[in-house]
Amino acid sequence: MVTQRIPAVPGLGFGVLVTLAQGERRTATITVTHPPFPGSGVAEEFWTSELDDDPSLNGFTFEHLYELQTGTWTFSAEADGEPIYSVVFEVVDPSAAPDLAELCTGVVTS
Repeated sequence: MVTQRIPAVPGLGFGVLVTLAQGERRTATITVTHPPFPGSGVAEEFWTSELDDDPSLNGFTFEHLYELQTGTWTFSAEADGEPIYSVVFEVVDPSAAPDLAELCTGVVTS
């Protein structure tokens, strides 16, 4: 399912499916910014990923209840100081998107 409105449902995964141009390969830093997690205050996470002309999912899964923070979540990637993508998601209370919450439980969406 393609949507940028994400219900805060335990086990739900969402993210960005990335495919670079034929023959291109880049080592990218993937950054996810989100509302601060209670207790830790963590509001940004990042990792390195190899991107190329095969589809690659850069995503996040709500594995812990403290991660279910509503608000703006941004996924971005950059390589060698150049932006590759930036996508904004709005994570909402499941009651604000009941149809999506029901459909997306345990499913990866982008």
